[in-house]
Amino acid sequence: MILDAKPVVTKKVVAKVVSAGKEYKAADTLITAMKASTVALKAGELLFIIGPSSSGKPTYFLY
Repeated sequence: MILDAKPVVTKKVVAKVVSAGKEYKAADTLITAMKASTVALKAGELLFIIGPSSSGKPTYFLY
């Protein structure tokens, strides 16, 4: 039996954001501008943050 197995290459995590979120309080109302989320980027990966205007894209990177 011949197996053509390739070695498994795991790429190193180079950037990680854990539980980033943003809430504002306006009077007695709590406004969730961005739900908490976690992202990990591995070497060689690309991340695109897309969304409508005023949806909090730059806010994510303030952490």
